[in-house]
Amino acid sequence: RQNWIADAFHASVASGPVFTADRGYQTDGLASYVETNFNPSTAVGKFTRDSAVFGAWNLTDVASLASSAGWFDGVDGVTILFRNLSDLSGGRINQAAGVTGTTAVSTGIVAVDRSGPSETAVYQNGSSIAAGAGASAELNDATFSYGRVTATGFSERQFAMGFAGQSLSSGEHAALYAAGLAYMQGVGAA
Repeated sequence: RQNWIADAFHASVASGPVFTADRGYQTDGLASYVETNFNPSTAVGKFTRDSAVFGAWNLTDVASLASSAGWFDGVDGVTILFRNLSDLSGGRINQAAGVTGTTAVSTGIVAVDRSGPSETAVYQNGSSIAAGAGASAELNDATFSYGRVTATGFSERQFAMGFAGQSLSSGEHAALYAAGLAYMQGVGAA
């Protein structure tokens, strides 16, 4: 739950997600989640309207009906969908409509990235699987969660890693995945 970049925005847990060393937190889909305590509207310069990334490493390979991480107010937000029943993965980042791409699995890293006022992309395991052109919305005054997206929208997943910040290049997405994969393989999680 430690922020590796700065001594701020440390995560906390709610309703008892189960922690397993080298695997992360397992949420129950009913009430448990990991709260990032990261609010982009107050974290000046860390995550902006037109330069932002949000992602997570998920160890649960199961299709779901809804997004599993982020925050959504019913109009716009930041969300991650690891894989739905139609084998689509994606999300939204500072926008109303989501962007999706085809996927066969929901494990590994899924990240949504905004690199400009209308440029969005979805990355899975370091590779771009979709690009979109949704106009950016103002930053919401809310924190991101893993295992919960709305007050009543929970997801059962095992979250091994999560991140948020400014937009990453395609090379940085690939490098982040490679580093995460090396770690996960080193501890026997991948």
